[in-house]
Amino acid sequence: MKRLLKLASMLILLAGLAGCNSSLLKPSTVTFTAAEFQAALVKKFPVEKQYLGLVKLTVSNPQVSMRPAIKHIALQFDADMATFGSSREFKGKLNITTSLAYDAATRSIVLKDPQLEKMDVDGMSADRTQELVTVAGILINETLQGASIYTFNPDDLHFIGMKLEPESIEITDDGVVVHIAK
Repeated sequence: MKRLLKLASMLILLAGLAGCNSSLLKPSTVTFTAAEFQAALVKKFPVEKQYLGLVKLTVSNPQVSMRPAIKHIALQFDADMATFGSSREFKGKLNITTSLAYDAATRSIVLKDPQLEKMDVDGMSADRTQELVTVAGILINETLQGASIYTFNPDDLHFIGMKLEPESIEITDDGVVVHIAK
């Protein structure tokens, strides 16, 4: 009988706590490991973009690394480039840093303010590569600004009847942490 009374008291206490403030039960974060983030990002590529018919750029095979000190992620892409009037296609690497944001309209984590940090092109002179850096920077910004890297399923943003609303995104050494509004 004492055990039953103790169990009933605990249940009443828990029900009272849940009724008073359901946010006590709400998770405060959703975490993606670097590997999970990488897997979600790979699904979004390759991406191809042309600039004024002069340059065609295809970026693929993104590799992610976390840069928590600067609140960014770094992305390295394989790049295939062709310039107007040349039958030769150049291959290289693009290194980009970007921050992340949450887009409530699409329920997505998106790239914010991507910046081309470095561009290496196999078989192309440094002078010619430098000419492409400006154009590639424009293409990267046009192609990747606001690009969705992960879209939450509707069920991901509900927890025992409560709607979860991402508030901020933190980049850590281990991955990406999405903080949930209380």
